[in-house]
Amino acid sequence: MKQERFLLTNFKIISYFKINNKKEGKMTKKIINKVNNLILVTLVACFVISILTTGKVLASSKHGGALIIGVPGSQKNLNSAIYPKTFSGQLISINLFDGLLRVSKMGDGKLTPMLAKSWDVSSDGKTITLNLRDDVNWHDGKKFTSEDVKYGILNICRPHHPQGKNNYSIVDSIETPGPYKAIIKLSKSDATFLTKLDSKWCSMAPKHILEGQDIPNSNYNNAPIGTGPFKFVEWKKGNYILFERNKDYWAKASNGDQLPYLDKLYFKILPNKTSLVSSLEAGEIDFIHSYPGYLAGKEISRVNDADNGIKVHSFAYANMAFDFIYMNTKGKFTGNKKVRQALAHLINTDEIIDKVFAGVADNVRNKDQGFISWYTGEAPSKYFPYDVSKAEALLDSAGFKKDANGNRFKISIIHEQKNSNHPKVLDIMRSNLKAAGIELDVMKMDASAITEKVHKKMDYDMYITTIATGPDPDLLTKSWHSKNIGKGWNANSSGYNNKKIDDLLDKGRGELDPVKRKQMYVEAHQILAEDLPMLALYGTKWLWTYNEKLDGFPIGYTFRDGLETVNWNGDIPNNRK
Repeated sequence: MKQERFLLTNFKIISYFKINNKKEGKMTKKIINKVNNLILVTLVACFVISILTTGKVLASSKHGGALIIGVPGSQKNLNSAIYPKTFSGQLISINLFDGLLRVSKMGDGKLTPMLAKSWDVSSDGKTITLNLRDDVNWHDGKKFTSEDVKYGILNICRPHHPQGKNNYSIVDSIETPGPYKAIIKLSKSDATFLTKLDSKWCSMAPKHILEGQDIPNSNYNNAPIGTGPFKFVEWKKGNYILFERNKDYWAKASNGDQLPYLDKLYFKILPNKTSLVSSLEAGEIDFIHSYPGYLAGKEISRVNDADNGIKVHSFAYANMAFDFIYMNTKGKFTGNKKVRQALAHLINTDEIIDKVFAGVADNVRNKDQGFISWYTGEAPSKYFPYDVSKAEALLDSAGFKKDANGNRFKISIIHEQKNSNHPKVLDIMRSNLKAAGIELDVMKMDASAITEKVHKKMDYDMYITTIATGPDPDLLTKSWHSKNIGKGWNANSSGYNNKKIDDLLDKGRGELDPVKRKQMYVEAHQILAEDLPMLALYGTKWLWTYNEKLDGFPIGYTFRDGLETVNWNGDIPNNRK
């Protein structure tokens, strides 16, 4: 599948590589000429260099230079294996680590070798044999072996990653018959298990350093040693984090170039998200990662129209972020399914997308798509579009009729204080609900207060948050399976308990036949869209803003991958050399 690169201009997505007009021949000729020129220059350069450096790894014109990345807020730790707790920490730390496999960003279930060069799965799905690379070193020079795999999964990721117990509880044992072979024995088949060997879920960390340590409180978390494309150099808290190129990195680009391209990654820590774009426009940083809410929709056109070499881009990833409204199924009002459906009818998603995101978001509650249509290929039959009259009829039939003053009831919704978009979304919702006689009380809280009130005590009416539903639909299990009620951040905090859903999710996880498996999620999608323990509002797009001299995007296989392919394309600015 070809990767397509998109530029957001005037709020329309325009493909760089999909040209369907009369300019196609002319554009193709230009591209071919550029490629031919590049090939000629490269061949000549390689010929000259090879005479001087016989036997050496040859650097391409893309190698070299530093990249300054703007990151907001304060980071807690840099150990990707135990999850760095902050979103920016994840995006920074992943450059130090590798996973055993990589999951395709397109939601098609395809896997790419990483530290495991190949793998075999037994016919019953309960034995997975990993054949490891034999040319991988930790940043301190020690060899990466199967003992690191065994220790990493059983002693680091399973007990210490937030999703570790959910992901690896079925691991009965890991055998290491040789330094470059690991055999994972599962208690039952799991169609999703290989995807959980991606660095997002279990980055490999060194046994020879961490064995015997208090992992969550180890100094290693502030200065990690990994196998990844970059090495840790320095962390000056509140100021910057510096990585340097791992010259012994095992991976190569598709054209044979040694990775990574860049010599240094300099993460400049900025006080808040609003300062990211101004710093980029001022030339103080080169790149802003996909932080939700850092760029208001109305700002996209202004940034793209400015003649300063800075552009906003969007890349398609299967783990698109969806904004959901949790509805407490044990609540006074939201405990009634008719009320939940009425609230869905009252929320004008198109108005939210237009006014808050300037059109740069996807409506995932219509006849064409739902929140896992990217996987199922179809939309649920029930979707409760904006319709005030239908909402009022449902409210009346549920016993919540208007009083003499036209009021029905007061209901509250919680949002996290760091999200800059949600207050605007909730302003529109307040107006939407008022039309049916419902007063909406908006409550702003920090993450710790939300954890206590929403995810532990479940003492709330509604709560808005952002959740990724891919790249495998098994992620639904966390938020909808009854076994996860009250089990932490963004787990099943709606209190939803449906045995049919539990059964479908359990079977979907274990089913190895892709056709049968997909049908299970089609059915689950239909039920969840009708019961509405959580209402999917829209899919926000992952936006990257960066200097147009940069090449090598989109990065990796998920939006959280490293920057090893990013480069200055032979045109390194003087102040980045």
